[in-house]
Amino acid sequence: MRFVSLLLNAVIVGAPAILLMVAFYEGVPVLRDFPFIDRVPVVRELLVGRVPLQAAKARDEGALSERLVWQEKQRRLDIKRDEERLVAQAKIDAAEKARLDASIINAVRYSALEQAIELEREKNAAAEDDIAACREFMPDSVRNALNAIGRLGN
Repeated sequence: MRFVSLLLNAVIVGAPAILLMVAFYEGVPVLRDFPFIDRVPVVRELLVGRVPLQAAKARDEGALSERLVWQEKQRRLDIKRDEERLVAQAKIDAAEKARLDASIINAVRYSALEQAIELEREKNAAAEDDIAACREFMPDSVRNALNAIGRLGN
């Protein structure tokens, strides 16, 4: 008889303790049916359970740490992209300056050619009276000015 009373005492005291412990850790979904029950903080933990609350908290912390790692990678990638953009812009600026310098040199050479041609025209106009004068096919000044323009790429 003593064994039965000990067993009955263990079941009467132990079973509710075990049920309360399981309810605390795993939650009691039946309580969700009551309106406004989730407003009470202690009951809210009984609704959801300790294990799912901690899992959700750990998931949120993990998501935050992953987001911070991703943001740091993005920041480093943005810095690298900006550096590459600055290098590319410097190359573009150098090419544009070279083209502008070549354009200026071209303009000076074309001006020299036009002056040489104008000088030849004046010489030819002055020499119109002298019909016997033998003229060159292309005077040296015009030839030199054309050679300067023709050799821009060299």
